[in-house]
Amino acid sequence: MEEKNVSVKGGGKSLALKAILLWYALLLVPCALLSVLFIGKSTAENFWLWRAVFTFGGAAVAELLVFFVVFPLLLGDTRKTYKSILMRIGSEGYTPQVIADMEQQLPRYMNSPTYSTYRNGYCKYLCEAYMLKGDYDTALRYHSMIDTNTLFRSQSVPALRDQALWHGQLIQIYALKGDVSASGDCLARADGFLKSIHGRDTVTDYFIDLSVFEYYLAVNDFETCKRLAEPYLQYKELKYSALRSLARMYAKAGDVQMARQYFDDAAQSSQNEFMKDYILKEKAEALGGQ
Repeated sequence: MEEKNVSVKGGGKSLALKAILLWYALLLVPCALLSVLFIGKSTAENFWLWRAVFTFGGAAVAELLVFFVVFPLLLGDTRKTYKSILMRIGSEGYTPQVIADMEQQLPRYMNSPTYSTYRNGYCKYLCEAYMLKGDYDTALRYHSMIDTNTLFRSQSVPALRDQALWHGQLIQIYALKGDVSASGDCLARADGFLKSIHGRDTVTDYFIDLSVFEYYLAVNDFETCKRLAEPYLQYKELKYSALRSLARMYAKAGDVQMARQYFDDAAQSSQNEFMKDYILKEKAEALGGQ
């Protein structure tokens, strides 16, 4: 099967462009008022032309100042630190140091609506980290700390993706804990929303399907598990996760040969050494000496 590329961060560029255009439109108004104040009929020939130049050029200059001077001063090292930690998650995985650095950063943003995006981001990744560690109570604690008022405010692609992940993490945590009833209840509550956004983009579908996968794995519905995970084997960036999910399914189904093959393929396709080691450890626990 030929592998396709899909950006896990897809939608970010579109959101940034919309933000830039919105700020530019907002800044046009004060610049237009200033043009009337400074450029009158008596001060310049073709004053309408000069007002237009002042308005559109002034808005562009003002936007550059906002994005490269005002925002950096207001945010300080917040954005830089956050982006650095996200890059480390991709290159290093959820190492103890990465988890400790996120837990050190999080309290700074817990009580400020201005920084709710960073609060929600750290909580989301800490929830995922503790799921991998098997500490589901701590994962639930970080999940409960997400500011849902901010999370569900936007309908942009990245926001819908995070909303799907918010529901998906609850489904996963309870399924992994063995609380099938609670996992099923979470799935039932989220079902309408998840179906309404399924099909909009590949990565959002992936978050939905691999979360729902955990519920069906918990109830031993292996056919549905395969239907949910197999479509993502064709995407280079998502392949290792789909392989790992299917490996766990085959192990639970008692198909040792297929489980071993999928665990090995998942480890080979993993994004970093942390995930590779994690998958191989998972293989050993799932298959024992078989």
